Amino acid sequence: MNDYEQLKRELEELQRWKKSLESSSSIPLNIDQAFRARFLTAPVIKVSAKGNNSEDRAVDEGGVATYNVLKEADDFLEVTVDNAIYYIPVYTALT
Repeated sequence: MNDYEQLKRELEELQRWKKSLESSSSIPLNIDQAFRARFLTAPVIKVSAKGNNSEDRAVDEGGVATYNVLKEADDFLEVTVDNAIYYIPVYTALT
């Protein structure tokens, strides 16, 4: 087989491989698993514009002292970053 025929065969093989990546039903298993490992486990965390005292609740100790504390969270998010688990309190936005 000459170099031209070898290159032609390799090009056809690459085109078949590229085509297999264009449909979710035909993505090769090893590539699918690599994508999942990279994208499905990565946490999406962003800075919130929420004020740091927006979830305060006033406490009145019988007129002796009045101060604010964080009210009970509606739920917690569990986020794993570098094998460390963090529990983040979350509050449902009032709409």
